Amino acid sequence: MVILRKINVPQDEINVLVEDIDERGVSAMLTLENYDVQETRRLAREEERRRAERAESFLKSAVKLLLSQGNTIIEVAAHMNMSEQDVTDLLLELA
Repeated sequence: MVILRKINVPQDEINVLVEDIDERGVSAMLTLENYDVQETRRLAREEERRRAERAESFLKSAVKLLLSQGNTIIEVAAHMNMSEQDVTDLLLELA
């Protein structure tokens, strides 16, 4: 169970696994039906890409809104805790 703690499995899940092993034996622990490491990693990469796209979309919308309210690039950069160059780059992407 040490490995489960090392990979940060919640204690309640570890407890369930230990109970299952006690009931069914070690062979149950080694049964990894329908588990695909590469597919799990691919899905995680996809989810990370979607999160990054949503964050960038939000950022662009916020910059656009602040500019439409009459803020300058310098003010937008200060509000968004960004550099003026980052704001300018986002504007170029919006064009």
